[in-house]
Amino acid sequence: MNPIVIIGVTAASTAGHDYLIAVAALAFCLLLYALYKLFFRVDFGVPVRRKLLARKLIVVRDQLAFVPFWWSNVQVQRAISSYWKEKLRYGSSDHHPATPEPTAGPAPGQEPDTTARDG
Repeated sequence: MNPIVIIGVTAASTAGHDYLIAVAALAFCLLLYALYKLFFRVDFGVPVRRKLLARKLIVVRDQLAFVPFWWSNVQVQRAISSYWKEKLRYGSSDHHPATPEPTAGPAPGQEPDTTARDG
């Protein structure tokens, strides 16, 4: 009896399907990971939902946070903690250090005054 033949299946016939099994196993692992990321909830102090089309942290009325799907738990934790630090530092006012203060200049729709030039 030939040792390569095992119950009517030859080694040559299974060698071509090994890559299909590997691709199917990889796809299955990616599916399990995606399901884990979507449905497993870690407690960050505020309910966090992951979105596919989000690019940054979005907090809705301090009750719900949306984060990008690909963020790790550490990134989510850091983003939420920095959100709360900023919220406590500046309160609910609209003043934010990233927004520049309005400068003195012509009103919208008016041209700047060019008559008083040094020269």
